[in-house]
Order: sequence, then C-alpha cells, then structure tokens
Amino acid sequence: MTGELANQGLPTHFEGAIARSDELMLLGDYDAALATLESLETDSPCTIEQNREVLRAKARTWVARGYSQRAKECMRKACALSREKMNLQQILTLDVHAAFVTIVACGEELENGEVLCQARELPASMRALTSFSVEEIEAEGYLHRIAITRQTICQRKLMDVRPRIEERLRPFMCDTQRKNRYRDLWRLFGPFSVSCGDILTAEWLEDLLSGESRMPDIFRGLFRLELAKIYGRTGGLHDCSIQLTAAEAAFEICGHLHGALEVRKHRLHYGFTSPPDVLGALVKIMEEYCRMDCPLGVLQSASFPLAHAFEKGDHRLYVKLQEVLNDVCTVGGILHERLLLHLQLLASMNAGTGHYAQVMELGSALYREFCARKWWTPAFHVTVVLSIAETAGENHQSAQHWACEGYELCKRESLEAELQAEYHVAQIRSLEPIAAGPSKAVRLQEIISVIEPLVELDVNASNNQGACTKLCLMASLQFQLARLNRATPDVILAMAYGSLDRVYALCKSLEARERAVVTGECQELRIAQLLFEGKHESKNDKEEQALHIADNLIELYRSAGLGMQEANKYRMRAMCNLQMWQKRSNRDCLVAAEKDLQTACTKFRAASNSQAWLGSQHELTRIYVTAWEKYGLPLDPVLEELQKLESIADRLRRELSALNGLPALLQKQRFASTTSVVDLYKWASVVNLTAQRHAELWFWSQKRKARSLSDMLGLGIIMPSTVKQAMAADPKIELEFQKLLAAQSRLAAVSENERGFVREEIANLEGQLRPVAQFREYLDLRDGVFKGFKELEALNDASSISDRPRDVIFVDWILYGDKIVMLVVNSALRGDGVRLLHLTISVSDINRWLGRNFREDRDRRDCLREDSIEDQFCPMRELDPLISSLQQCTKPADLLIFSPTSCLNSLPLHALKIWDERCETGVPLIARNPVVYAPSISVLQLCLARSRTRESPKSAIFIGVYDRPQEAGTIYSQMDRLATSWNGRAACGVDVNKGSFSRLIDGVSLVHYHGHCVFSGDNILQQSLVLSSDNKDGGTATKPYVSTSADEGLPNILHASQKTLQRDDQQSATALENITNVDLRPIIDEVEQETILQLDSTAQTIMLTVEDIFALPLSSSPLVTLVACDSTTQTIATGDEPLGILTGLLCAGAASVVGASWPIPSRTGRMFSDAFYSELDNQKSFAASEHNDNKLVDIAVALQKAVLHIRNCKETSETYHWGAFSLWGSWLYKQ
Repeated sequence: MTGELANQGLPTHFEGAIARSDELMLLGDYDAALATLESLETDSPCTIEQNREVLRAKARTWVARGYSQRAKECMRKACALSREKMNLQQILTLDVHAAFVTIVACGEELENGEVLCQARELPASMRALTSFSVEEIEAEGYLHRIAITRQTICQRKLMDVRPRIEERLRPFMCDTQRKNRYRDLWRLFGPFSVSCGDILTAEWLEDLLSGESRMPDIFRGLFRLELAKIYGRTGGLHDCSIQLTAAEAAFEICGHLHGALEVRKHRLHYGFTSPPDVLGALVKIMEEYCRMDCPLGVLQSASFPLAHAFEKGDHRLYVKLQEVLNDVCTVGGILHERLLLHLQLLASMNAGTGHYAQVMELGSALYREFCARKWWTPAFHVTVVLSIAETAGENHQSAQHWACEGYELCKRESLEAELQAEYHVAQIRSLEPIAAGPSKAVRLQEIISVIEPLVELDVNASNNQGACTKLCLMASLQFQLARLNRATPDVILAMAYGSLDRVYALCKSLEARERAVVTGECQELRIAQLLFEGKHESKNDKEEQALHIADNLIELYRSAGLGMQEANKYRMRAMCNLQMWQKRSNRDCLVAAEKDLQTACTKFRAASNSQAWLGSQHELTRIYVTAWEKYGLPLDPVLEELQKLESIADRLRRELSALNGLPALLQKQRFASTTSVVDLYKWASVVNLTAQRHAELWFWSQKRKARSLSDMLGLGIIMPSTVKQAMAADPKIELEFQKLLAAQSRLAAVSENERGFVREEIANLEGQLRPVAQFREYLDLRDGVFKGFKELEALNDASSISDRPRDVIFVDWILYGDKIVMLVVNSALRGDGVRLLHLTISVSDINRWLGRNFREDRDRRDCLREDSIEDQFCPMRELDPLISSLQQCTKPADLLIFSPTSCLNSLPLHALKIWDERCETGVPLIARNPVVYAPSISVLQLCLARSRTRESPKSAIFIGVYDRPQEAGTIYSQMDRLATSWNGRAACGVDVNKGSFSRLIDGVSLVHYHGHCVFSGDNILQQSLVLSSDNKDGGTATKPYVSTSADEGLPNILHASQKTLQRDDQQSATALENITNVDLRPIIDEVEQETILQLDSTAQTIMLTVEDIFALPLSSSPLVTLVACDSTTQTIATGDEPLGILTGLLCAGAASVVGASWPIPSRTGRMFSDAFYSELDNQKSFAASEHNDNKLVDIAVALQKAVLHIRNCKETSETYHWGAFSLWGSWLYKQ
C-alpha cells in the first residue's frame, strides 16, 4: 500500500487516514477501519467533499463486512450532500457507487435507472489508464459487477455481458499490472475473473504471481488464495495445496485477520487436513466469523459445510445452517443472498423427497417474490424444483403445470434456459403414468422427437454432460417403446442401445464423479430391460446378468462416494432377486432380496430420503407378508415390518400439515391413496383377520381411517392446563416449554420463506419435551395417534353424563374382498369387549343396491318414502343385515358410535331395522339407541377434547337464508324465537352474505343454519351453503330458487322454470287458486333438477363453498346445526378419507355437526329444530335442578328424541323426513 501512495506523492493527513482505513478493511480489521473514519469526523472539521469521501469509505467497509443496509444508508447521506463543486464525472462515479450498493450489495432495484445509462458514457479509452482516477476505476468495476449481477438473475439469450467485460478490462488489467497498481487490480479482479472463466483467470494469475517480488503481502495472499480456489474447482488439488501454503505465509506476514481462516476452510474442504469431524470443523469457521461480527465472512464460509451436510444426509444440520445464514442475511440486509439461499434450501429439501409440503410452501412464496422482482432465472429454477416435487408426490397434473409455467416464462422473457425448460417439460411428461396401448406409444414418440434435436444442440455446444442426461432419458423411452411394439421391437431396441453407446462415448470427457453417475444411469436401463426380458421368458439367465451389473454398480457408486445412488442399486438388486424367486421359488433369492432392502432402508434413512425409504420399506414388508403366506413365517416379525412402514408413512403424512387447511387435507388424502399406504393397511387387515386377532384388526382399521382428517383436527387442539402445570414443575423443562410457546406464536408471524426454520425449531423442542408424560399425551392427541383401548376408556368417561347407566359401543365395518365383517367394541370391557361378526351381505350386494335405489335423487327419494319397518319387501330391508347383529351384543339405550367404511357412508344406517327387546318388535335403530357418526375414533377423540375443553358458551347465532317469501318469514321468525330462548342472536336474509358470515359465527359456541345446500359429487369442493348476495338495497336478495322440498308449493316453480309455465308473477298467483288440488309432483321433480343446474352462474357471489368453510373462524369449537339438503353428504376417498362441508367444519374448529344426508322439506327442518333445541333445553334444566357441575348435555339423545318426534307425526312419518338427520363428532355440548 505504501508503495502505491508513494508513487502518487505525499498524501495529506486526510488522504492518509482514508488510505489507512482502506488498508485495514483489506486486512479484515473492520472495527479499526471504521474507527479511523470516525476519528476523521470528530477530530477536525471536514469539508463537504471530505464528508462525502468518509461516508463512501464507510460504505465500502460495511459492504466488505456484510452490512449492506448500513452501507446503503451511508451512500444515501453521501448523495444527499451538496453537489455544487462536483463535475459530471464525479457525480456519475458517486451515483454508480450508490447503485452498486443498492443492486449488488442489497439485492434491490434502483428507483431511477437513468444513472446507469449515463454512467455507461464514462470515457471508454482502455489505453490511457493514468487519466482515470481511483474513483473512476472503482466505478468501472462497480458497473461490471452490476451487469454480472443482473445477468445472474435474468440470463437472456444473446445478452451475455462477459465477453464485453473481458474485452474492456483485459487492457486495463495488463496496464495496471505493469504499473504495479495492485489495489486497482484487486478492485477490477472480481468482474474480470467472472468474465474470463477459470482457465483464463488461472493463466492471468500465474503470470501476475510470477513477478510478485514488489507485490505487497496482502495482495500476494489474496491473489494466491484466488488461484488456489480455481485449482480446487478444476481438480488441480496438488497445485491448490501449494497455493494455499503460499497464501497462508503471506497472510501471516501482513497480519490478515481472516486469511488463516480462509486457508483452513479450503484445506478442510479438499481433504488436505483430516480432523475426526470435518463438518464440525467447517461449522466452527462459520462460528468464528460470527464472533468477529462479519456477516459476509459467514456467508462465504457456509458453502462448504452446507455441501458436506447435504452429502452426509444430515438434513437437520443443513436446515440449521440455512437458518443461521438466513438470520445473517436479514441482519446484514443482504436480500439477494438470502433469497438465493432459500432457493438452495428449496432444492435440497426436494432432493430429500420427504419435505413435500415445505417445498411447496417455500417454493410458491419464492416464485411469487422472484416474479415480483423480475428475477426471471431464479423464478425458472423454482418451477423446475416444484415440478419435480409434484412428480415425486404423484401429482402429475400439477407437475406439468409448473414445468409448462417455467417453459412459458423462458419463452416470454427470452431466457437462455428456454431449451432446458423445453427438455424439462418433456422429462416431466415422460414420468406421467399412462396405461399401455397406442396412446402411450404416441406419447413416448412425441417426447423422443422433442429430445432428439436438444441432444444435438448440446453436442454442438460441447455440453457433453447435458447431452448424456438427455440421451439416457431418450434411451429409457425407447426401451419402453420397444416393450409396447410387438411387431418390430428389435429395431427400437437397437435404437435404445445405440443411444447408450453414444452416452458411453460422450461421458469419457466428464470428470470421474460425473462419469460414474452417467455410466450408472446407462447400466440401470440395461438392468430394467434385462428384467423385462427375463420376466417374459421362462428359461434364461437374464436375472443373473442383471444381478452382475447391479453388483458392479454398487461397487462403482461406493468408490465414488455416491451414497444415494448406491442405496438405489441395493434396491434394484433386490428387485432382481425377487424376480428370480418368482421364477424359481428359491428361498435364498428371497433372503438375498430381504438383506438388500434392509441395507437400502438404512441408507435412505441416514440420508433423510423419506420417500425412497418408504418405497424400500414397502417392498421389504411385501417380502415378509409373502414369507408369512408361503412359508409360515411367524407373525411378530411381519407386524414389526408393518409398523415400520406405518411410521414412515405417518412421518410423510404429518409433514404435509405445513400446507395448512384444505390444501394439506387434499394432499394427505392423495397420499393415502398411494400404493404403499393402501398396501400397508390391506396387509395389516389380512394378517390380523387370518390370525383372528380381533382387537389388533380393529386397531389397524381405525388407524387407517381418516388419518388426514385427524391430523388436521389435532392441529387445533388447545393445550390443556395439566400439560402447562407439568411443564412448570421443572425449571429446565419450563424454559424449553416457554421457548416452544414462543416459537409456536412466531410461526404465524414470520414470512412463508422462514416458516420452515421455525417448524424445525418447534420439532426439535417437542422432541426434547416428549419425555414428559403429560406433554407426550398432548402430542399424541394432537397428532391423532391411535392409543387402542385407552381411546375406549375416554369414550366411557365421556358417556358418564347420562342420567342412566349405558355402555358406549363402537361399531366398525371392515371390507376385504367382497366380504364384510362387523367389529363391535364395548368401551367398558376393553380387549374382552371386541366381537367380530361375519355379515350375510356382501360389498357387491351394497353396490348393486346403491345403483338401483340411490343412483339418482329421485330414486333415493322414492326408496325412502316407500320405506316401512313392517314391509319386508321394501328396498331398505335388504340392508338390515348391516346392523341387525347389533341386537346380540348391545342393549337398548346404549350409545352407538358408527364408523362407516367405503360405500357404507352413503347409507342411513341408523334408519335400518333392529329388534327391540323392550317392545318385542322391529324398530328403526335410532328408536332403540342414540347414534353418533365418526370417521374414526381418533377424530371422535379430538372432537370430544374440543367440546370438553371449550370455554363456557359465549353466545349462539341462528342464521336463516331462504328465497321464498312466505316460508322465509316463518323460518326467520323461528330464528328469532330460538335466539331469544338461547340468549343468542338471529341473522337472516340480506344480513347473511359472504362478507358477514365469518363475523357472525366468530367466537360463538352454537351455530344454526337453515337454508339451502348445493351438492355436486363431481366437484365436492363446490358443495356450498347458499347465502344472500351482497345486495342490501332493500327487499329479498336476487338469486335463483333452490328447492329443498318437493312440497313447498308452486309460486317458486313458476319463478324457477319459465319452460314449465310461461306466466308473470301476477298470473302465477292467480293460477294457483285454480289448481291447488292438482298433483304437481312430477312437474316439481323436474323443476328441482333444472334449478340445481342454474346455480353455477352465480356461485361465486352467493355460495359459501367447502374451500371457504375451511377458513371459517370456529375458534370456540361450536355445535353446528345445518338444516339444509345434503349438508352431511361427503365424498369418501381411499382410506375412508372424507371431504365435504362436514369435513370443512370439523377442520375449521367445530366439535359437533348435525345435518341432513339428503334433500329435506323446509317444514321438516323447522320441526326438527324446534324438537332438537327443546330437548337440549330440557337437559339443561334437568342438569341445573340436579346441580350437575359438569355442565354437559347429550346431543346424541337430543337428536334421537327430535328424530322420533318427527317420525311420530303422521305427515312426516316417512323415513325420507326423519332419516336424513345425523350427528357427527362429539355428543357433548357444554352449557
């Protein structure tokens, strides 16, 4: 430094202090550099120009340290000072400096971009370097770094700035080198090295350092360190070690504070030093930079430990490091680094394939932010990650959406990645499953035709790695095409092997590790083809050939340190052995496959690759089930493998909760339908049923059912006071508990980009607190963990409010093949209370019955109206065997909990016939026993927990929305009357719209709705409660008529269907007087169907859909009563996963839901409401008179009596009227 100053003449005190601060900054002594600058401001008055120079020097120091926002503030102040004495060149260099800090250091954009356009007009001479000031040379470097940064975030075609930068800077660098202007060389080195690339930069550095005798030690150390980095990246490890040693010596002489750390970091990374824990040593370097308060040093030292943590499969440490870096970027104000780190985290989480929900949450947020900032290249990379994540989750339509989104983005913005995006679309399309046949062959040929020209482009551009990747995919598609083409398979196979031969030739130029990966992919394709050929030929040695290749691949990947690929090959070798066993029935092959899959599971688990772990465990469990069936393997090891498979599936399912609400439930239900999960519970049922382990059979049945729903409900469980008291007993545990509460509160406040870090912290804290018994019980309840007979004890306790002794009986139906068995579990008898009953009705019987009687609404209505307990020939009597056996193992008045399975969810089981000992005759089941429905016992427990921990009711809301004036008036009067009786309030008509509904129900403990519900089995998410439109200009809101009844009268028929009767309103009213005795039922039935179809056009303005209901604020765990058509009708997915309004209400926070399973007359609904609330009121009064302290009333009994009241009325005695009503969830309501 002193040599350069001497060449420029003797500096003033001010210039010397500025130069000294610059030297201290280069040495990494940022505190001293800033202190030197502070002393200039305080020791003597400074001119405006001097103040500006001090502020700029501070900005340089803050940028070097990693505090970009502080640098930006310094530049703001510098730019705000008077510019009267500045010429144009000085103004431009100042503005360019400010632009550099804003764009490159902070990752933001300029409000006014004109300054950069003006700055490009700086003198363009590249020869007369001496005519440039230090500030102008600095501005030159800043301009190039800005251009490179912008290109990094938006890499457009034909807009590569690197050649232009190299052309401009190379003469500068040579001239500066001749004049020994090392500080200026260092100012320009960053953009120069990026523009030249590693090879040319290494040559330039070698030339520079060959005559280093006059070079100051600080620059000798810095330049040698840069040369060492290039050698390390390009594989010259010997030369890298030599340069690191030379750099270390130079740093030691000049006293560089960070030099030794940088040298140690690279030695650790490249294996020149081998401590017991390399990763730990790298993390310690990050910690040292943290102690030095150097954010940029932390970021620059993080890439190596991140890479090591990822390769080691230490996901927890990886995320923790990312969290530290996120905090560092936030503190330093380094926005672009933070976002790019989030992109890196996104890709790494997706590589683990066990963090789908967090990938989608973070990825969606990043995509929105990148698009808003017009960072198009990172935005494209996000679409690639998201499409891969969706493919891994078997969401192929969403995967194609994201792939096409990225391709369209590249085309629109003319990005360099357009060809990459085109290939990625083809790759995603190739992974979509499609049934074998002509359409699949066409699809494969289309994808191949897209890939072929892309391969040639890569080859011409010497991008051999890209060409090899594409050729491998093309060969895979050609092999698939050959398997479909029975006419000329040899021709297509020759093309596939030709593609592989080309890969072998091209990959010779790749580095060893890349070559191993590419070669392995080729060999994997050969294995797959050999297995296919071996499967279709009885006598050959194809499997032995495949095994030999797999053995070699395992060794290849092991020697190359490719752990994930090695694990995959163990799994592939297991498939070879399994196929050999299938052909030869040789047990040794089955044992070999077992060992390979066990190894694969161990490796996938260590690498945190949960998806691959699940797949391997699924195959391993299949082997155990097969050995049990074929060779009599003992049951215990089979059950152990089933439990392992379930625990992995549970982990993946719970992770989906990060998506929140309806998206989480939909993804969980989709996951429940995957082969691994379906097979898990099928195998468990078959094993336990065959072994006559009835209790275990029930456990597995309940664990299978509605797991997604129990997860969602569990997230809303309030932490009981007993848990908080247990935490407070131990000061250390109390401290961790408070951290957990703080993290849970913080989760809702942080951005989507940072939620993953908070979730990781919560998971770690919960793991530390899990040993506390009370806290563990809370977690099990929240996570919907099935606890077996402990669940039954809770049911029995919950039933203790009854005024007479009764048992709680849980009834489950299990379908296996075409058979149905009923499991009846008495909560008071634990294991002794499990009975298995084989039913005489089959699954095919049920499906045929549904097709005849419940296929259309009219069929169902006719069936229910014709139903009669006494008539043995009416259709409903065919279903009685589903429940008639309950007479053997239950008593009248026992509380029955029904958990229907599959197609049984469509049936009114409580309306079927059973023998009643009290009157010695057949009666509807609901007349003998109160009935509660629950998707599973875990869901029921969560609902009971809500109702029992609910605070005392705050209020009730009674809502009525109806479109027929006469009936609407009656309904609204009833709402007012009920609201008065229950000390609540009523809201009716135009007061109830989408905007007001959420406010009306917020915080209440009882919600009653009387109105219309629209149900469509084709799109259950559009099942809706009909509200008033937002029109409040008086009168009834305008909306189409929706009938809930066939006997509501004719005026609305005329309003609804102009096709039926072409009359105006006045004529319609007159016509009614003359035709009141005419049978209009056929016309009414037709109009009802037409009316439903007319709703779609206004659904967005007057419908409260399932998606809306998921977001309702039911924080007080209310009882919700829906007097509306089909309000408890749901679609049932694989795993008995329900979805509909009922599911939405439970997920939103409801503890109990009462509703109707089919369209009912409004008048019947009013009768039910009066009877239901009257019975609840009677129970409240009885509890008060008996001084009942628990303040709980029995909803199930109230519903039973209300239903029987309707049934006992002559005009509503048909099953069509009373059989629709059912209770789901908790049967308790807190007064």
